[in-house]
Amino acid sequence: MGTMNRRMALFTLKVLKKHGDLIFITICAIFLLKYVWRNESDGPDAPISPEEMEKMDRLFDTDEELIQFTKSRVLIRPSSRSVPYNLEKESEKDNSKNQVASTIHTVLGRLKNGFFVECGVWDGERDSNTLMLEKRYNWTGLLVEGSPTESKIIKTKNRKAWLAPVCMSTSTSSMIVSFMDNSYAGRIIGPQGMNLPGMSHVSFVSQLCIPFNTLMAALNQTTIDYFSLDVEGHELEILSTIDFERFFIRTMTVEYTQSADRLDEILELMDENGFKLHSKNSLDFIFVNKKNKNTPP
Repeated sequence: MGTMNRRMALFTLKVLKKHGDLIFITICAIFLLKYVWRNESDGPDAPISPEEMEKMDRLFDTDEELIQFTKSRVLIRPSSRSVPYNLEKESEKDNSKNQVASTIHTVLGRLKNGFFVECGVWDGERDSNTLMLEKRYNWTGLLVEGSPTESKIIKTKNRKAWLAPVCMSTSTSSMIVSFMDNSYAGRIIGPQGMNLPGMSHVSFVSQLCIPFNTLMAALNQTTIDYFSLDVEGHELEILSTIDFERFFIRTMTVEYTQSADRLDEILELMDENGFKLHSKNSLDFIFVNKKNKNTPP
C-alpha cells in the first residue's frame, strides 16, 4: 500500500505541474458556482416568503435586523451602465407628467450625478419622474414599487438605480399590508387580508412595507437630491415617518390629487421640516429645502 500511495502522489504531482493552472481555475469555478447557487436561493431575486415577512413585521426603522434584511433580501442592485436599457421608447426626452423632472433639474442647477428616490414607480418608464435624470445626467437612486407585477417589469428595463420591490411603510416600523396590484393605480388598501368589495377583477396581495429611514440606512445614503412621492393617497403618512434631521432631502414632488382633504396638513408638515413650496401643477406639489445653497428662490 505504501508503494501504491507513493506512485499516486508522484502521478498527482506530475498532473499538477503540467495542468496546474487549469485545475486551479476549475476548482475556483466550482466554488463560484456553488456560491452563486447558494445565494440566488436566498438573494433579492428570490421572492420574500410569508415566513420572512412575518419575522420582519413590526420592527422599528432603526432595528439592525431589519436594516440587514433590507440589504440582503430587499434591495436589488442597479444594472451596469455598460448594459443597454430595455425600454419601449429610447428617447432621452423628459416623459414625466408636467415635466417635473426638468423642473427639478433646473432648481438643482442642472445637477449631474445626483441621487433620487422615486416611490410609486409604475413600470419604471412610463411617466417616470427620474428616468431622464438617470439617462441624460448620470443620476442613480432608489426605485420603490409595491406592485409585484410592475416590479418584475422594472427589472427588465435595466434601470441604473436600486430597486426595492416593496411598499414604503406608512409607519416608523415595518408592516405587512394588503396591496392592490393594479398597474399605475396600485396602492395600500389596509391590513393584511383586506379586500375591496366589488373589485374581484383586481389582485390583492400581502406585501411587506419598509420605512423610508430603513431603506436609506441600508443604502448608507444620507443626502437625497430629489424624492418623488406618489402613493395614491398615503403621502402624508409617509412624510410623517421621515427623519428629516438625519436625512437631507433637497427637493421633493408630492402628489396631492388623492389627498384633497389633507393639503393643508401636507403643506404644514413640509414647512415645519424646512421646505418651501416652489410651485404646484395639476398633480404635484414641488418643494425645495430652504437649506439648499445653490438653488434659485
